[in-house]
Amino acid sequence: MIETGCNYFNQHAKEIPGGKMKQTLLGVLQLAAVLLIVSCKKDSITPSLSGLYEYTAFDSAGKALVHGSINLDAKDSSHVSGTWQLDSVGSPKNVGPQLGRGNLAGNISSGKIQLNLNPNFVDNNVFLVGAPENGVSINGSWQWITFAGITNQGSFTAKALLPD
Repeated sequence: MIETGCNYFNQHAKEIPGGKMKQTLLGVLQLAAVLLIVSCKKDSITPSLSGLYEYTAFDSAGKALVHGSINLDAKDSSHVSGTWQLDSVGSPKNVGPQLGRGNLAGNISSGKIQLNLNPNFVDNNVFLVGAPENGVSINGSWQWITFAGITNQGSFTAKALLPD
């Protein structure tokens, strides 16, 4: 379509008096076409991340520690926000502040999602880093980090709950 528009312009450009005006108009049309193409480009990972997920955190031995839901809102290609509601599985120790409910914040970078379950805390955070898989799940690792450093860690899986 852009090529057709340029061909049409070149065929009818003789009607515009003055060569300089023709060049300027052609340059403006080319710039408009480039801006249109660039503005249509979207990050393919973003739309598939928004939604409700069933979350399970595991210890380093693969035993389930925490289970519940995470709701992600990825409106643009780099920022993520949302909420979580998580409960313990059994009586786990040292899972950090990932029990109860709260808000989350994070980002998307290089095909990975990074989430902070405690964005308002400075020294007591649970971080998730995972790789989205076909809009169906996010698998990765979690870490509970305090002033002392990594206090506990393990893996997690978040499976998308598809709307009925």
